[in-house]
Amino acid sequence: AADTMSDTAAFLIATFMANLAISTIIIGGWLVVAIVFMVIYKSRVHDLRPQLVRPGAVPVPAFNLRAYDPLEQFGLFDIFSDTDTCLHGCFCQTCRVADSWGIARMFDFYTAVVVFACLPILAGIVSKVLG
Repeated sequence: AADTMSDTAAFLIATFMANLAISTIIIGGWLVVAIVFMVIYKSRVHDLRPQLVRPGAVPVPAFNLRAYDPLEQFGLFDIFSDTDTCLHGCFCQTCRVADSWGIARMFDFYTAVVVFACLPILAGIVSKVLG
């Protein structure tokens, strides 16, 4: 009976360690891919976009709302005409949000990534405090 208990405990410990190792590899791999994608996205997309203009500065022609009606310029499903933005918005929300916040000069790109990644943690803390 003692051998059975020690065998069961050894099996459970080995199973736990194997699951821990596999989870670490999967999460670590995902993290590496996400960081590489983020760096590439910043250099190939974010850094090439014009920054929004501060109040009082000369407006960028694309933001001149008197020249056209934005509702007439874009159709209901026009998001599919810009597939890059559509796919980034669906599959890499952190980069899209960091790009938007960076263009609006709310945060630097990498600061926005960290802030956006920490928002669920902050929401959990606030929920525990208020709930």
